[in-house]
Amino acid sequence: MNQVLVKRAALVTICIMIPLYTIHSSKIRFFDQWPKVQEKRKNSIEKVCEKHSPELLYEKVPLFDFDYNWNYITFFPQYNFLYCGVPKAGTTTWIEGTLMKLTNHTERLKFIHTYKVKDEDTLRRIIDGGAVSFVNVRHPFERLISAYLHFRTGREKKEENKSFEQFIVEDILEKLPKGQKTGTYRKINPHWRPYNSFCAFCNIKYDIVSKTETFEEDKQRAMDILGLENKQKGKRLNIHGGSDIKNKTRQFFKDVSEEHLRAIVDFYKYDFLMFDYDSSL
Repeated sequence: MNQVLVKRAALVTICIMIPLYTIHSSKIRFFDQWPKVQEKRKNSIEKVCEKHSPELLYEKVPLFDFDYNWNYITFFPQYNFLYCGVPKAGTTTWIEGTLMKLTNHTERLKFIHTYKVKDEDTLRRIIDGGAVSFVNVRHPFERLISAYLHFRTGREKKEENKSFEQFIVEDILEKLPKGQKTGTYRKINPHWRPYNSFCAFCNIKYDIVSKTETFEEDKQRAMDILGLENKQKGKRLNIHGGSDIKNKTRQFFKDVSEEHLRAIVDFYKYDFLMFDYDSSL
């Protein structure tokens, strides 16, 4: 008799738990905002591309930077993963912290060149082959300050004797291409070039558009989609970020003249528009 009661109780428990589990799972799916956020980010890029295609669409995607011996778009066939690495926007964390470990590489330049996309035909085959494509961006001004601090206090200390405003004028504004399409900005250091000059957003529709503000979740989702374990969770490499960089950004920009501020906002105007960042400080 007791055994019968136990079996009945177990059956009742299972019958109750299955609907609860189903409801709980549907709630998880319903409240998962990440796909909606991704859709919003991609729609923003698409609208800017539609409106400004003469300035942003490349006849030929800039796959290799001969001036700096570097390629920014890489493809990993073993994972069918296409990655555009923007300098000072989480690239070191992705490349050295994850991708180099997955492919057993120890030398960054050799790694980058090993997985470079050789030409536009190859790029098209990769995209048509259903590769998962990923890019990470951050607020343009915070990225600029991060690069300035890196070059001012890093090993090379190239900008250590320049004020931030001098840096803006000499390293960006005076090197802007004159009378030509806003292309690759070859004379300007990659660490502060606009995003489209690396990743050709109007030529390539990225599956995952990550932001530094949501970096951990975006990276985890990418790893999940690729079926990979995120062993470097929470670990960030070579990056000025968080509230500290926000404060430093306001601090450095408060001494910039209105004229140069307007010019630098214009320099990054498509970064602000594409990724819905506010240019006011």
